[in-house]
Amino acid sequence: MQTTYISKPSDLIPYFLRGLTELPDNTGRIVEIAEKIDGYIESGLITITGELKFEWQYKMRWVKSNLKKGGVIRKDYKVGSKQYWTICAS
Repeated sequence: MQTTYISKPSDLIPYFLRGLTELPDNTGRIVEIAEKIDGYIESGLITITGELKFEWQYKMRWVKSNLKKGGVIRKDYKVGSKQYWTICAS
C-alpha cells in the first residue's frame, strides 16, 4: 500500500467522500466520517503533514461546507441534535 501525503484542506475532499460512501446507505454524521479518516491515517493510507496534521478535524468541517455549497452532499435527516449527511444523486 502506498501512502498519500496531504497538507492542505482540499486534499481531504476525496477521503471525506470515501468515508461517507463507506457508511451504510452512504449516510452518516460528521463524527463518523472523521472516524473513517482517522482509520485511513492509522492504517497508513494517508499521512497528514504540516499544520493540517493538528487541525484536520476542524478543516474537515470546512470541506463539508464546501461540498454542501457545491451540491455534492446534502443534509439527509436529523435525530435529535445529530445531523446525518449523504451524497447527492447524480
